Amino acid sequence: MRRAVVVFTHQGSSIFDWALHPLFRHCFVVVQDDKGPWILINPENGVPTMSIIGLGDFDVVGFYQKMGLTAVEVQRPCEPPHRPLTLTNCVGMVKAVLGLRAPLVLTPYALYRRLIRR
Repeated sequence: MRRAVVVFTHQGSSIFDWALHPLFRHCFVVVQDDKGPWILINPENGVPTMSIIGLGDFDVVGFYQKMGLTAVEVQRPCEPPHRPLTLTNCVGMVKAVLGLRAPLVLTPYALYRRLIRR
């Protein structure tokens, strides 16, 4: 099973932060394949960085919620059903990792609303 957790934070680094929801200014994704390590993919400032943050049954959602962040767990298909055309911002990178086609989802808050709606 492929799992992913999308994490939303209030700390942004965009010149558009003033126009974004104050609790949803940046997002990143943590993915896991078949009980392997949890890999954090953080597309801050358009340059993705990756690191391992936990192994196996590590509680990623709880880890980030204890830090005061919003975390949403989603299932990823084995093969992404869509190759979305995305912007090179944090939302675009998360949508590409998830294989999520949602062309009108452009901000972290819009992505959050789309994910909890599923």
